[in-house]
Amino acid sequence: MLDFLQNKANRSLVDYVYGVEAGLDSNARKNRSGTTMEGILERHVAKISETLGLEWKAQTTAPFIKDNWNIEVPVDKSERRFDVAIYSKEQHKVWLVETNYYGGGGSKLKAVAGEFTELSQFVVTSNDNVEFVWVTDGQGWKTAHLPLSEAFGHITNIFNLNMLKEDFLADLLTK
Repeated sequence: MLDFLQNKANRSLVDYVYGVEAGLDSNARKNRSGTTMEGILERHVAKISETLGLEWKAQTTAPFIKDNWNIEVPVDKSERRFDVAIYSKEQHKVWLVETNYYGGGGSKLKAVAGEFTELSQFVVTSNDNVEFVWVTDGQGWKTAHLPLSEAFGHITNIFNLNMLKEDFLADLLTK
């Protein structure tokens, strides 16, 4: 690393460090927070599913759900992957769960809120018993009240990390 900084870095150390920080502050950090949220969600779902005798699968598709659980899930994109799908054999029902985290504000929050609102309305048109759940959290929502408020008007089940901790998801799955 020292050799790189002394001999190969074409700009100043300040420019180099700023570039690294800018890179970590954008997509790399967003991807880490998304992966972290998926991991948190999967741990909760695994624990709840074991307790309640449910099946679940991470990063699943409508064809998987149809082939394995015989439930038709309408999708808006042919390659749509849901962060988690949970299946109750007893109820012959699937809950589709999407998750994300926003450390900062911006237009992405509004776009995702709109996308998940549309997706939730789309999947519930299934002739089978399908329900949509959105788990989201982060400081970014403090600056995006309107898109979140609009999403609450259309998506029945929106949870944050504290609600997961307080077993809101487990309560939903036992209804």
